[in-house]
Amino acid sequence: MIFIWLLGLTIRYYLEKKDKEFEAKAKEVLLLYKKVEWITQLLKKYGGLEEEITLVNQEIFISYDERPGIQAEENKHKDRNLKLGKGFVRCDYEYIRHGTFSLLAEIDLLTGKSTASSANLINHETSSIS
Repeated sequence: MIFIWLLGLTIRYYLEKKDKEFEAKAKEVLLLYKKVEWITQLLKKYGGLEEEITLVNQEIFISYDERPGIQAEENKHKDRNLKLGKGFVRCDYEYIRHGTFSLLAEIDLLTGKSTASSANLINHETSSIS
């Protein structure tokens, strides 16, 4: 970067729009969340029952999230206990890798209840790509 600065060159970055329908899709998702907000406000105002919440116009509102590539780790050495006069536990920085896993979760946006969750463990030491 110093070499570029010495030459007096500037770099301008841009973000290429890959999905031409992105704005329409984003509006649809944002409208869904706004609809959930309106329904919960109406139910609070008029005292709706919890059983009726998930059956508003036969619609169910579920948010789904995935956290891929979470490292499954184990400490290589045990932590050292507190010593008299020292207010901390000593932890070693070395660890044993047991692969990665993906955490999947769903939540009903109207009731706030989790409907399902799962994890998939992938051990990269034993798996190979052919």
